[in-house]
Amino acid sequence: MLARTWAARPAAPGFLIHDSTLFDGAAERQFTQALHLASLTSQHENFQYLCCLNSDRIPTSGFPDSFDWRNFVKLTLRDGAADGGLFGFGFGDRAGEP
Repeated sequence: MLARTWAARPAAPGFLIHDSTLFDGAAERQFTQALHLASLTSQHENFQYLCCLNSDRIPTSGFPDSFDWRNFVKLTLRDGAADGGLFGFGFGDRAGEP
């Protein structure tokens, strides 16, 4: 709703970002429907939808056959190796190490 309202305004940021906590406690069916609807709405209303998800939380079933979420992944961050992390910084046990 927020993105659709913004899409009609010329000074709108043109994007909407959600963190993975938005989907905490949601059933997989609801999660897949929300991601699919966000994809359709962002394309129709011409805004960018960004959703930050942990790889172990991405639903594996329930998407329409025509929707492959992997086509929408633009960035994958990994923290299992020394060169992983974000902007050269690790998180958790390696927090603060470049």
